Amino acid sequence: MAALVESTLVEGKVRVAGVSVNVLAAWALIFGHLGSHPHGVLGSAWGQNIGLSVETSVLIACVLVPTIRRTFNVLDWPLRLEQMKTLLRIGMASGVQLITEVLAWTLFGLWVMGLFGTQAMAANTFMYRYMIVSFMPAFGLSVAVTALVGRYIGAGRPDIAARRARLAFIVAAIYMMVCGLFFFLGRNLLIGLFTNDPQIRHTGGILLTFAAVYQFFDALYIIYNGGLRGAGDTLVPAVATAGLCWGITVGGGYLVARFVPGLGPAGPWVVATLYGIILGLFMYVRFQRGGWRNIRLGSAQQFSNVTGDSDRVMNS
Repeated sequence: MAALVESTLVEGKVRVAGVSVNVLAAWALIFGHLGSHPHGVLGSAWGQNIGLSVETSVLIACVLVPTIRRTFNVLDWPLRLEQMKTLLRIGMASGVQLITEVLAWTLFGLWVMGLFGTQAMAANTFMYRYMIVSFMPAFGLSVAVTALVGRYIGAGRPDIAARRARLAFIVAAIYMMVCGLFFFLGRNLLIGLFTNDPQIRHTGGILLTFAAVYQFFDALYIIYNGGLRGAGDTLVPAVATAGLCWGITVGGGYLVARFVPGLGPAGPWVVATLYGIILGLFMYVRFQRGGWRNIRLGSAQQFSNVTGDSDRVMNS
């Protein structure tokens, strides 16, 4: 476990280094510092490319360190068809879920909110920046829940898996609800950090109120969706997420914006908040019903040659 924690800390440091390089490169290339000509938006893109390249190169170097290479079987690369089939069967649904959800929210921001003009789109964009601060740490917890649920199910302890998911939800919910409180109480001030336009500030304040309501249910969705993924229960959550997001957020949001324009930019967000409530409760109920406890992804023997020494690391 110590080796796993250490590797996680190393990854965090590398990501901070990558972001730092990104900031420095973008500053130089956008504004023309450090001997560079000013490139504007193009410089921003190249700054991100440089930062990601540095981050990826350092991560590759880290995983090739002899101790890490031996501990986690980094060079154990031969293809195993049965494990690959399981990976694709479980992983494809999660990947499609992520793509469809990101695309749906992008269309919501550009197409649905775009019906109210550029000021509403700007307010929605600024509000998103604050929502990222609230849900990204929760996504980090969700990744941990995915790993822990899978681990404890493999160890034959689904009871511990459920307790870890519940603990992660409590932590995520407290953090996100505190964020929601700041969103509500400081809504006008927070949007004012981006713009002095009174209309954008007014609209952004309204949207931050919806974001505040959204937080608790978003924590339900993020954490328990991660728990279901760890158990291999990915298809139904993916279908539910895609159906609800496109049907309610995009479709319902457009209908409200198109046929009840008097509600203004708040109208689509009433529908989007309803989506968040339904989806969060769905993931919670599905996890609590416990059907994931009976999923079997493969025998211990099937995966024994893959895990190798990493089992000893996790159990130490």
